[in-house]
Parts: sequence; structure tokens; C-alpha cells
Amino acid sequence: MEIKNLSNLPDPDLRGWTFSRYISFPSFLTLLQGRAFIPSFGNLRLTEPTELSIPSVSHEDLAMWAFDKPTFREAELWLQRQYERRTGAEFKDHELKDRLFMGEWIEQLSLRRCAWCWFGSQNCHAESMAMWKLYAPSGVMIKTTFRRIQEALSGFTPAEHRYEAGLFNVHYPPRCEHDDKFASEQYISRPFIFKNDSYAHEKEWRIVFQDEGRVMDPGASLDLDVRQLISSVIFSPFFPRHEFDALAASTRSLLSGDIEEFKCSTQTQEDPFDYGKTDFGMLEDCQTEPLPEVMKTL
Repeated sequence: MEIKNLSNLPDPDLRGWTFSRYISFPSFLTLLQGRAFIPSFGNLRLTEPTELSIPSVSHEDLAMWAFDKPTFREAELWLQRQYERRTGAEFKDHELKDRLFMGEWIEQLSLRRCAWCWFGSQNCHAESMAMWKLYAPSGVMIKTTFRRIQEALSGFTPAEHRYEAGLFNVHYPPRCEHDDKFASEQYISRPFIFKNDSYAHEKEWRIVFQDEGRVMDPGASLDLDVRQLISSVIFSPFFPRHEFDALAASTRSLLSGDIEEFKCSTQTQEDPFDYGKTDFGMLEDCQTEPLPEVMKTL
């Protein structure tokens, strides 16, 4: 499956970027089996209703502008039928027509596009404590590159042959401010590349999939080569050491030998209290020293 680079960076510049996903441990196990579930935007909106939202300061003028363009004008009758089927109400031609069309466009788009979301950074060692806490407090972070993602999805099944996919970087316009990008037909057809600036900590890049306009809700399940995909696995810094040791022992053999990193994050620790492997060994050595009686009293 080809993934087109539709971001604002050319391919040569993407080579210096690392893409990470913070995922739950069950999702990691599914990935190790060579499957990835890519949720639809309709699915994502169940937990994040602001997905695909357009700033209210842009919405009204944008709706009037968009449906004056040939691309959207030819879709009006189709959107009207979808609105009537979904709501059971007759679509009436009144002054709110353009806004209703815009709302239905967003609704239909959410059912017909899926997104694989990644944290992008030019620092290959970057970690985000906000992302750990929000998405993987008991999970892992996997690292990869755009080239690896493309290679991992190259062996698609026949059912996935018709999928079209593109890489987009998310824009974070300030809340309650109009962004001039909304004055472009290119962007109004892709509201999934906007979030307000309160989400800027996600540094998000999205691989968006579509299936010739068909409904994909609640999502798509794709085959992939996990050994091609993953370059590093970092376990949550909130795992106790013994849990990390057990989980690492049970999963490391499922990946190829060229993994660059397979370790537990130490992001919650700061010098001089960063207890790495050597420090734990030092603590174990201390067990041989005589203890004062007060330490042995329950």
C-alpha cells in the first residue's frame, strides 16, 4: 500500500523525523501479531467530540464559501439525502442550509476516513510525559520512521488494495481565532488536519485512510510486518521494575534482533535519583549489610 506524503515537508526532510505511538499493552500485543486497528474519525469522536471540528469563528463564513464551490455544490443533493436518512427529518431550504450541509459533510467524513495517529519529533530520543499519562500509563511507546511505516504496510491483503492513504501533519491554530488556511478548498475537505492549540503537546502526524469513499466506521484492521515497523520499544515509566522484567521477557522474542531499544523509560526520575539497572544492583548489594534493630521492627 502506498502512503502519499501530503504533509508540508518534502520526503528528504522527513528522513530526520521519528514517529512514536503511545499505546496500551493489549494494543501492543495485537501489533505483535501483525495487525493494526485504525479507528474511523467517527470512532475517535466518541471519546473526543471535537475531532473534525472547525472553529466557530470560521464556521459560518466557511460554510457559505465552501458550498459556492463546484466541488461541494455537486455534493449538495447527496448530503441532503444523507441528512434525511440519518435524522429522519425533511431537509428544508432555509437560511441555515449551508451550515446544515457543512455539519452533514463533517458527519459523513467521520464515517469514511480512518486515522493512524503518531507523535512526531526530530529528536529520536524524545518522550512526552503528557502522552505517557494520557495514552499509555500502563503501556508502551513504539518508535519508527515514515520509511518503516511504508515498508510495514507494503504487503497488503487484496481487501486493502483499494485503500488510499496519506501522511498529514496536524496544524494547531489558536482557539477562537480564524485561521487563513480555512479559506482554502484543499483544507476544508480535510478538517482532520486541524486541532486547536490546547492539543499542541501531541505533536501529531496522521496517516489518513479512505476506501473509495465507502463507510469505514468503526475502523479498518490492517495486516502489517511488525518487524519492519518497529525500531524501538519503550515501556511506560510507571511500570514497577518486576512488571517490566516479566513483560519484556514475554514479548522481546516476538520482535527481530535489530531493535535499537527495548527498555523501560526512566522519564519519571531525575538526577541524582535515576535508578537504572546499575543502581538497582547497588541496592541489592546493600542487603548484605547489618541492619539496625529499628529497621527490623514491624
